[in-house]
Amino acid sequence: MSLKRKHNDSLATINQPLKKSKILQDHESDQEISDDGMDTVNIGRGEFDESATSEDSEDDASDAEDSDEEQGGEETGETGVVNGHGGRTHPLHPKTTAFRAPTIQEIRMIKEAADLFRSNSFKLQLDALLPTVTPKQSHLPPLEKCLFELHSILNNLPPISPNLPLAAAAPLKTQGVSVPWPTPPPTAEAKFKVSFEKPADIKVTGSWANKLSVIAKDGEGFNVDLALTMPPGVFNEKDYLNARFFHKRAYYLAVVAAAITQSKTLSVSVSYDCPQGDLRRSYLVLRPSPNGSAADFTKSKANIRIHLALDPSTSPISLSRLSPSHSNLRVTSSEINRPTPTYNNALLQAYTPSAHLLSIHSFKTQIDSFPQALSLLR
Repeated sequence: MSLKRKHNDSLATINQPLKKSKILQDHESDQEISDDGMDTVNIGRGEFDESATSEDSEDDASDAEDSDEEQGGEETGETGVVNGHGGRTHPLHPKTTAFRAPTIQEIRMIKEAADLFRSNSFKLQLDALLPTVTPKQSHLPPLEKCLFELHSILNNLPPISPNLPLAAAAPLKTQGVSVPWPTPPPTAEAKFKVSFEKPADIKVTGSWANKLSVIAKDGEGFNVDLALTMPPGVFNEKDYLNARFFHKRAYYLAVVAAAITQSKTLSVSVSYDCPQGDLRRSYLVLRPSPNGSAADFTKSKANIRIHLALDPSTSPISLSRLSPSHSNLRVTSSEINRPTPTYNNALLQAYTPSAHLLSIHSFKTQIDSFPQALSLLR
């Protein structure tokens, strides 16, 4: 058995041991040496691939070094492919190729991609595109006025004493506001009570806070996210069980919705929405109703979304109870309580608004082109 190398119309034969390794047998048909000194191994099978070019005057010296290196590899029982740089060998084992170093060509492509933003033509196209997808500054003052009015209303909400879920929801129903109870809804035999206190914190989160808002393609405009931190007094340490947290959360959200609909200073329509149809993560959507007032933000094409959040430093619910392996839906008729990772994750979503805001702000300050890149992706 011999492996043939072609250089300057001459053939050099490198003898191999009689007993071929399994890797060499599997890849013998995939090895090919090109005229310019490039050694190629089939990438489709996960093997090493490196390209190199050398001067014609260095071919003979390289051949001699390659021959010495391969003969040394035969004595130790190693099987490898020799490239055109000083006789280095690279193992053909598939497990090592997943973590191989980038080739010279790949390094060059990475460098060109990093320098692309500094290209004059690309930067001109980017500067022309971004103003068409970002909100117009001239339409934002009414939106900011509405946010201030909303903050004042939410900070002056009166408390509501604890009561059974269905009894507490009855006054809201008379005001035309229903409670978005998640499935299964609470019953008259519920052993817990719901209550209301004004938010512990009101914070603008999401893209608007980081000045990264992008107008949607479907003409729906952009969203301004408002996170209300629910006070720890409305929960207890056992509320992670059997959807108690989500029932109390739904009642809290309904009280906020009723207060906004009864406001005389805001001209907005209030509705519920939920991501992926999950009522456990419901939020309020405020859309402007044109009335010509100073808080009429119709021209901004914005919607205000109100989310409910928890502060991990004050929440009575322990985070250790929300791991994917915990079972927080207890069925009394079953002796085995299976883990509830989806349920636990939905509860954990209440802790994310502030953390997400800080992480995006950190990226924005550390990476110069992050705002433009995020706007293009969205």
